[in-house]
Amino acid sequence: PDPVDKPSFSDVLDQTVQSSHKVAKTEAINIPPMTGPAPIEAGNQAVRSTEGMLDSLAQYQVKLADASVGLREVAPFVKHMQVQMKTLTPLVNRMADGDPIKGIATNALVLAAKEVARFNAGRYNP
Repeated sequence: PDPVDKPSFSDVLDQTVQSSHKVAKTEAINIPPMTGPAPIEAGNQAVRSTEGMLDSLAQYQVKLADASVGLREVAPFVKHMQVQMKTLTPLVNRMADGDPIKGIATNALVLAAKEVARFNAGRYNP
């Protein structure tokens, strides 16, 4: 299949975020005012962290696929993914189970964890 015919992951993520915000706004009409931060603010932080993780995974993939890039040059991307995993994990744990962003974020975390483990185990050593 031609990848041009398919929407990019970023487009799908943006559509999911927009639809989850519409649902949150509709439900907020029936909910009394909150004294703490709005749930959408926390959701936006989770979205930003998820986008950051996906960007890091994409950069990592490009570097890893480039034969002219050594593993020492790839290592900082792995370390950055580990930092992002520590940031994103508690955000995901606070999200509602039905939140579509939670599924995307969870899949990104699983993929990042697998890639960090593979890299650290030396699976990409020549």
